[in-house]
Amino acid sequence: MSDLDREVREKLQRLESIEARLTHHEKTTRLGLIWLTVLAFAVLVLLGYYIIHL
Repeated sequence: MSDLDREVREKLQRLESIEARLTHHEKTTRLGLIWLTVLAFAVLVLLGYYIIHL
């Protein structure tokens, strides 16, 4: 039984490690998308300002 317990424990540790990496990637991706949205909005504002002053 202890071999089975050890195997289950190792698989659970690997799963937790994968979940932690996915959480980190999710946060990084979300932050990147927020920055891209802010930059896109700034570009649209500048483009609108340029077009109005033509």
